[in-house]
Amino acid sequence: MRCALVVLAAVALLATGCTTGVLGAARPAISGLDAWVCNFAYMSQPGDTVAPVDLAARRVEPSVRTGRLPSALAALPGGHTLLVTDEAADNLVEIDTATHEVVSSARTGVEPDAVAIGGPGGDLALVANLGSNTVTPIDLTDMKAGAPIAVGVDPTGVAMSPPTGTSGAWVVGGSSLVPLNLTDLSVAAPIDVGGIAEAIAITPHGKNAWVALRNGRVVSVDLATGTAGRPLYVGGRPSAIAIPPLAPHH
Repeated sequence: MRCALVVLAAVALLATGCTTGVLGAARPAISGLDAWVCNFAYMSQPGDTVAPVDLAARRVEPSVRTGRLPSALAALPGGHTLLVTDEAADNLVEIDTATHEVVSSARTGVEPDAVAIGGPGGDLALVANLGSNTVTPIDLTDMKAGAPIAVGVDPTGVAMSPPTGTSGAWVVGGSSLVPLNLTDLSVAAPIDVGGIAEAIAITPHGKNAWVALRNGRVVSVDLATGTAGRPLYVGGRPSAIAIPPLAPHH
């Protein structure tokens, strides 16, 4: 398990088109943009909640209890469902963002540290299991976990191509970027990224992966050729990376 003395480990933004409702069991609607924050806390005193934030009202709403050490999250398209990895509980938890309730969960590998959503129908989740060197595929239509996929590294990040890109997934761990074929869930030869990888993001067109490295750098990888570009120094120890989607054409 990676040591981290942080309280807010991850944030996801959800865009919805509903109107504001009253908090509680029958909270049917969310207004505007909402953020969800993993309360990872400390290894000695693990957190077990995620906190929803109403960005329009600048208000933190009552936390939702998941499991120990929630470390990563991802939102399904439309923002009605949130997936959270519980690193110490070895679970992927599904939260209904309208009711703020946990509705289901799936067993993962050891220390799930990252999650990505995608696939041909958008109903596949891939969970990177830091402690077991595997990725767990989960069918989101029924929250059933498939057989773990050995990736040969201790994965710290996972990403899937956008709908406009070549279908595929990529896992980072150690100093490698590992391609994963979504058709048969097979693993291809790893690509050296020149440093210990912490996180990954795919460009909107699906042509490049950007990898955050522990040595204070980020590097772009051409996914068609498998070649890494010149690293860019950003400072510190970057632990997450995100690329905004393309603005829609009108």
